[in-house]
Formats: sequence, C-alpha cells, structure tokens
Amino acid sequence: MAKVSRTAAGWTLVLWDIENVPIPEQLRDPIGVKQLKELLKDRFAKARNLQLHCIKLACRWPDWRSPYANLLGWLTTLGDVEALGYQWQGQKDKTHNADRLLKQAADRFMHMLEQHDGPEHLVVFITSDQDFCEKIQELQRRNFKVVVLFHGPSTSWKPASITQVADESHDWLTFLKQELCLAHLSVAPYDPQAYQGANQAQNSMASARTTAALSRQASQESRHTARPSSANSSRNDYRPPAPGSSQGGRMKVCVARDQDFQDQIGSHQWFDLMDPEKVKCFWTHHQTTMLVFKQNLTSQWGIPVRSQRLWLWARCRNGTLRLSEPMDSGYDDRQMCDIAGKASQANGDAQELWLYLEEAKNDKPLVPIVADNILLFFKLYDPKRQTLSYLGRCYAWETNRLPALMPFLRRKAGYTDNVALQVAEEIKFEPKVSCKVVDESITFKQADLLHGDILLVQRALTEDEAAKLKHPTVKGFLKFVRKLQLAKQPVHAGNMTATSS
Repeated sequence: MAKVSRTAAGWTLVLWDIENVPIPEQLRDPIGVKQLKELLKDRFAKARNLQLHCIKLACRWPDWRSPYANLLGWLTTLGDVEALGYQWQGQKDKTHNADRLLKQAADRFMHMLEQHDGPEHLVVFITSDQDFCEKIQELQRRNFKVVVLFHGPSTSWKPASITQVADESHDWLTFLKQELCLAHLSVAPYDPQAYQGANQAQNSMASARTTAALSRQASQESRHTARPSSANSSRNDYRPPAPGSSQGGRMKVCVARDQDFQDQIGSHQWFDLMDPEKVKCFWTHHQTTMLVFKQNLTSQWGIPVRSQRLWLWARCRNGTLRLSEPMDSGYDDRQMCDIAGKASQANGDAQELWLYLEEAKNDKPLVPIVADNILLFFKLYDPKRQTLSYLGRCYAWETNRLPALMPFLRRKAGYTDNVALQVAEEIKFEPKVSCKVVDESITFKQADLLHGDILLVQRALTEDEAAKLKHPTVKGFLKFVRKLQLAKQPVHAGNMTATSS
C-alpha cells in the first residue's frame, strides 16, 4: 500500500466488495488476477495522472479448502492490494460485514486527504450495493470524485440509485470485456465455503504451474546479465510468462496515439514523444492476429481498420524511444506473440508490446508509405511562455529540404507567413541533452533524418528578444528541465522562471 503524502499528486482508492461483484471465472488464476490489478491501476490511476493508494478487497474469509482461498492469496501477493476479511457471526450480526469494512476504509482515506487543497482524488467502488449511496454522496460533498463498477444478473439490469449518484459508472463485465479484449466472461456467486475435490485439485495444479513458471523465470534471469534479477525479489515480482509460452496465454499491448503525445508533452513528458506506462493498454491472447487486434481497436475507439497503421517502437542505443517500423497489411495474419518477439529489444521485455497507432483523418483509408518517405514528428517551443507542446506529424520526402516544410509548420503553430522559424533535431538527453540545428541547405537524407525523428520548432528571436529571456532556445530550456529532473525536482510552470546555469 502506497503511503499517502499531502504534498503528492492526487490519489486513487479502489474499494471492492468481492462478495457483491466477484472475479469472473475466466480470470481466476494468477495471470487473470494480475491483469485485473494492472487494469484497475492503469485505468483509474495512471490514465488520470493519479497515484494508486491501495486496492482494498472486502469479503467473508473463505474456507482454507475453498478455491477462493487461493484466489485471495494470489491477489494479495501482487502489491497495492489489501484484503479486509471478517468471520461469519450469523445472519443477524450487522457489525461484521463487507459493507462496514469498506465504509471504514473510505472514511480513513477521506480523513487523510480532505484537508489537502491539492489535486482531485478518486474513490472507485466495485459494488452494486445500494447501501453505499450515502457514503458516495458524503465523499462528493468533500470534493472526492467517485466511480462505480456495478454488476447485475443481466446486461439490461442496472442499480439506478448507486449509478445516478456516482460521477461515473460502468458495467463490470462490459468494462472488462472492452479493456481486456475478451469475447466472453461469466461470474459465479461468491461462496466462501464452496470446495470440491475437483476444484481443489485444479487449484493445486494451477499453483504448481505458477511455481514452475516462477522457477523458470528466475533461472532465465540468472543466465542473462543484461536483465539482472533484484536482490529483494519476492512473489510480489511475479510476471506473466512470455507470450510465446504455453502458460497464461495473454499479453499486454500498449498503444500510443497522437492524443497521448498532445496530453503528455509539456505536462510531464519533455523528451521523446510519450511515456509507455501512461498510454492505453490492452490484454490480448498471444495467438490473436494483428487484424483481429485492429478490429478490437475499432470497437474501442471507432477507427476503421482501413484508417489504422500500427508502428513498432525501438529503444535506440542512446536511450531514446523512436518509431522503428510500420506494420502494413502484410502483418495482418501474424500473431501478436510473433510481433512481440520481433520488438522485444524495444523495451527489453517480450511480455509487453509497444505500438503507435497512426490514424487517417475523417476515417479515410491510409495512403501506403513509399520508399523515399519518412514520418517526422514536431514539438513547438514558446520561449516567452517557456512551454513545450506537441505540434503534429507529417510525411516528407528524403530529398526535401527544411524550407519545403516551413508553410506546414507555420500553419500548425498559428504563425503568419513572414515569421521566421528555427528548427532543431532532438537527439538525446542522456548523459546530457543534445539537439542539433537542422541545416536548411541539405536534404533530410543528408541530415540523417529517419522515421520517427523529432524536430523542435520555435520562432526565431532577435538578439534583443533573446537577451530578455531566461531560456531563449529550446536546447537551453531542455537542459534546464533535465537539470530539474536529475535533482528530482518537479517540472512545472512555476519553477521555469528560475535562472538556468
């Protein structure tokens, strides 16, 4: 459980009445519960620029022979997960129940943060119980946002009162199907005393498979010095097996879009185009084909397959992250695990696949990439306001020179035709920031520009204008940002006015 700091960013607390909204049967294994935990963290913390305080589960303690005992054991070894259990005291006992435990947890979270005037905080209730309505309204009166994930006996059933008082609500199974790209999910009631010989044997086999997978992973890590295992590794470090293995069968795919670049650059991302940990992630079967995955993206975002082009990311030798290769229709029949194996050098982990989704405007078909075209990305620096933002992207001929792009750049930046621009290539930021002004007299090919390269654009300044500014050039600005990062200081508009050295 993360320690709440009053000076930190906003926090998310997840309160899960697991008796009321159980885990789907298809996800009741170590791989499935890992997916659920990561999904809740990604969707309700990372995607909203919040920090996860804890996921608190409340339920009656299961019999040790019940499959739910293993289920809670798997969940609580993942980190950031806490089980709140109670012993059965009879039907008339109102002091020992899941509702009371979760309401107490909400009160503690509320009292820790309600005096803090910082960012907004979020409480996620996974329940359909109407008894939480008053607690939700109390949280809202104290400026906490509330999201409800509910479950009913049919897709048409909806707990009207609890979803009406919440700021946001989602059907539990529909939410999981969309986020995990799963076609079918079913839920059986939570029964802490349910145990059968077959279930017990099944869970013993699952535990044995999990132990074997962990042993193989530890053995592989000890043989690969490029990825040393931590001295403090434990069961909390458990990861799903690699996509190509027979265990698990699901893999994580992170998909970045231009909207992610626009949201991240200048907010918390200064170098490269995005942070892969803060984009939309999907869990998909490792044998899913690229075409089926594109169809899932259509269901998620409404972008026709003909308007999609997915790109692989590559981690360059200097530590930067750039696009490496477009995946045309020839990849449509390839399985995701094969593509992940091809891209495993991009992030050092074949269990995750990082992609960029290039989208055509107005749902039109994307034009095929010709041999002499390169896809370039642009950031805009405003030296007066000391801000960095995402400007856009465009294809350019390798034989073109920079002046050919000036009309496009002026239009995107909102400048008139007579405004002079200065353009530099963002090269690296480790061990120090490196930017190179693009020579207008040479071609892009002569300047060694490739797919995915980033160009930094700013208005050209006179000597008098530059003398009045703290960071007149984008290179100087990025050096100052890097200095703050290395000093572990937050980077925001308030400390950009400090003098750089």
